[in-house]
Amino acid sequence: MNTPDSGKDIEARWRTYLKGAAFLIPALSILAFFCVFLLPKLQTIWRDAGFDESSARSALHVAAFIIEHGLVLSATIILILVLLEWRSARWPRYRRASVDVAAFLVNTAVLVFITAMFMTALISAPALLK
Repeated sequence: MNTPDSGKDIEARWRTYLKGAAFLIPALSILAFFCVFLLPKLQTIWRDAGFDESSARSALHVAAFIIEHGLVLSATIILILVLLEWRSARWPRYRRASVDVAAFLVNTAVLVFITAMFMTALISAPALLK
């Protein structure tokens, strides 16, 4: 009897992680650029305009936490992935979907963060004209 080989549709681990990194690197690079170069200017605009929105400040603190602790967060994620590859027999079946969803969520979070910061700049900019 011909039984289907369940291993045929499982993507190679190196290909999955390489594609995940390829989708994450642009978003994380843009976030780093934003936090290093644009965020100080935005904070100056907020200060000069008297803008004091707590939700914008909390988003700023989350982004700063991610940037400051990026190495530890990355090492933790890599360790979790290594443990899953090493110890879990079912992980290869869910690897591709998990990496794809994680890359999508990170890209979405970066876009939402940058959009929120841009909107706060637009909201506070009219106060600078006065």
